[in-house]
Amino acid sequence: MNVTRKIGCWLVLLLALNVPVFGQVQYATLRLEAMANLLSLKLEKLEVGDNEGYSYKGHPLVIRTNRWKEVEHIGYRLFSAEIRHGMPYPVYDFLERYFLELDLLTDIDKLMRLALDKVQISNTNLNVIHTFDGSEQLKVDMLPLKKYQVTWSRSGTDILTVVFDMDYQLLSGCNAIESERNLLRDLQRYQEKDGAEQALQPHHFDTEGVYWQMDDGTYILNEIRHTLYYAKNDAGEWKLICDVAHPVWSVFNLMLSQGTDHDCNLEMVVDLYGYQEKEIDIPLKKWIRFCADQGCKSYMGIKTHGDKMITGTLFIVNEKMGYNHMLTIELDKEVIARRGGAIRSRLYAYIPLHNVSDDYFKFYTKVPAVDTLK
Repeated sequence: MNVTRKIGCWLVLLLALNVPVFGQVQYATLRLEAMANLLSLKLEKLEVGDNEGYSYKGHPLVIRTNRWKEVEHIGYRLFSAEIRHGMPYPVYDFLERYFLELDLLTDIDKLMRLALDKVQISNTNLNVIHTFDGSEQLKVDMLPLKKYQVTWSRSGTDILTVVFDMDYQLLSGCNAIESERNLLRDLQRYQEKDGAEQALQPHHFDTEGVYWQMDDGTYILNEIRHTLYYAKNDAGEWKLICDVAHPVWSVFNLMLSQGTDHDCNLEMVVDLYGYQEKEIDIPLKKWIRFCADQGCKSYMGIKTHGDKMITGTLFIVNEKMGYNHMLTIELDKEVIARRGGAIRSRLYAYIPLHNVSDDYFKFYTKVPAVDTLK
């Protein structure tokens, strides 16, 4: 049985059993667990963070564990902490893991894997990665058509270039089913941080006005935007609007900001692969902070505005990982009046950015700007 079939068999077995193989060692993804078994890694006394002292064919590996003591990364050590912090892209774990995975395959299987994953490598001698000593210049580019290009060079000469899709399943090593399951797991154990509504200083805004808006980009259409709306209170402080007199602005503030003072929750139905679904209940502020910590930016679009109900979609975009979540909402205006209550919603998770059809964006309404009320 070749290595490729072994990986497939391990993944099927682990999906069925859903238990760790090496005693107390647990893994953030099934792929990492399969790799650890194929590498015959004896992972003992792992500390949170990077663990050294492991190797494959004499080449050093990095084994990283998260705060829940799960192994969240296995790969060749190719990138320093300085590079990771100085150029924060999600490509580093992927490349370290992917090059190691390729070394576990035969040459024929390696070529098949590269073709299936649509990964282009300029140098056929992949052992060149083991000659890197940190003196190389590294360049990471985000190309059109949602692709990454990573290039190592010395003295102006390119040594190795890798081009691959901004695709969440490729970058994470998880298929759709596992991605959705991990999202539910991560949501459940996410620890929300305390936060309170912040009064902004008057010099940020036009002190002559009563209302102000802060625009921070649009998504696909001008009607789908990240905009927060403020009003000046009697004390002269700028506060995020949340009142029935301005219901649409209030929806934007509720769904986009972490500073609005409220006690709302999402009654969420998560749409899962294979026509399955899962019902969860989560505080709205926790959801907003969770998405922000995942590196996402949210944009709100209003579909309908009736006497009692407002409907719309929150687009939660992670451009660097190549996906967006779409959260459709139905919000009763009583929720705004009480600054609390349930917002019905349905989540479609990990939609590839290149799969978002323009036809979906035909039904959003224009939101009145504050200058129309001055």
